[in-house]
Amino acid sequence: MLNFDFRLAPSLLHAVAKLHTGALVYSQRETALLLTCEAYSRSKATDVHSETSMKSFPKDGESIFVGICEESDGGGAKQKLKIGGKHMNVLSTMSVIIGHELLVNIGPETKMADANYTIFYPEENVKVYKAAMEQATNYTATPDVNAIRQLVSGFGDPSTYKPYRASLEKIGNHETMMPVTVFNLCDLPHNGNYGVSDTAAPKIASRFLNAIATAYLLNKYTVPKEQFKEMLQFFNANKTQKSQQWRVLCTFVDALEAELQKSQKIDILSFGRAHVTPLAAMINQVLSAANTQIKVNVAKQLTTVYGNQNK
Repeated sequence: MLNFDFRLAPSLLHAVAKLHTGALVYSQRETALLLTCEAYSRSKATDVHSETSMKSFPKDGESIFVGICEESDGGGAKQKLKIGGKHMNVLSTMSVIIGHELLVNIGPETKMADANYTIFYPEENVKVYKAAMEQATNYTATPDVNAIRQLVSGFGDPSTYKPYRASLEKIGNHETMMPVTVFNLCDLPHNGNYGVSDTAAPKIASRFLNAIATAYLLNKYTVPKEQFKEMLQFFNANKTQKSQQWRVLCTFVDALEAELQKSQKIDILSFGRAHVTPLAAMINQVLSAANTQIKVNVAKQLTTVYGNQNK
């Protein structure tokens, strides 16, 4: 069923991501427990961020691919743990290597020895996925900003705002227990060690993307001026031009205010296409610091849920 043509029911990509949370990827050397997964279509019409690499395409005689793919996202090469079917691809964005010490991987890269892999799915996950497949064209995911994938482009396409990500609920379906995104950075606690203050440009910028994403998840394809009122007040109370991050944010707000002055609302896709990518790229620069603290949070929670392996 993982080779279903997801062009027929794109919303099932959420069910695919959910199926993989809690799965075990096993090799003779080590085993990884998947905690957060993002699903991608292989069709550009279905998903602007579609998987174009054939590295994760199943080989002849195999139903799915499971393994490490070395790929570059415009920078250095990264080792990515992927599960691939004919019409979809799953990327592990948070996992833990089970051993004497818990090694938490967070982000697109997974530190895991290259080997032959086997994946084991939790029985309950399989039941839930089969049930979703039975209602394929009617399947819908609960709107959740935390379920939007970590993306920095494609803001003029509906697929960017779709909930195609899932995290293991046993660990905690909360932004402090999953890889941070440009959409939910603003929801992280202000008093933790997340690397950015509540009045910093990236944190304020994330508020705007959070509002836009929330509206789209609720099938509201425009955002009225009133929705941005408090955000703009907070922005103006803390505005400065002393850093490149603030200059990027100010440029975005200038464009937003001009559009709101003209029509009293913004069209999410047309405005996103024209103005959001530089803002998302700026927010993306600080996510690694926040993820460092999230790794600590997750390791503590894993010890609480599963016990201390060193005893």
